[in-house]
Amino acid sequence: VFFDRTDDAAAPTAKEWVSAALLANPRVQQSSEWYEGEENCLQLLRRLAVDGGYDGCFAAQDRAVQAGAAWLCEFAASHNSEASKFVNLKETTEGATEHEKQETETEKRKRIAKEKAMERMKAQ
Repeated sequence: VFFDRTDDAAAPTAKEWVSAALLANPRVQQSSEWYEGEENCLQLLRRLAVDGGYDGCFAAQDRAVQAGAAWLCEFAASHNSEASKFVNLKETTEGATEHEKQETETEKRKRIAKEKAMERMKAQ
């Protein structure tokens, strides 16, 4: 991400690294129109850290991946005030039923797997 820096420039700070690597607009970062409107890296890492990223095929079942994502989120939040706004979001539970609020992670995984199976059956 710092390919445009000269060799004699000072090393980037943690704040600069977080801004350039994790908060950058994906369209600009990847130099591709394909990424227009997509989430930045920090938002993706937060999803992995919070719930394993359960959205479509973007999921991490390995606890080490989730822990690593959580560590990167905490690092980013501690070194960059803009990043802390993304990381410290409060999950809203408005509109959720009492059952959904008390759902355990195992129950959530089962429910999501069942929903995906139903979608595959409907697609056939």
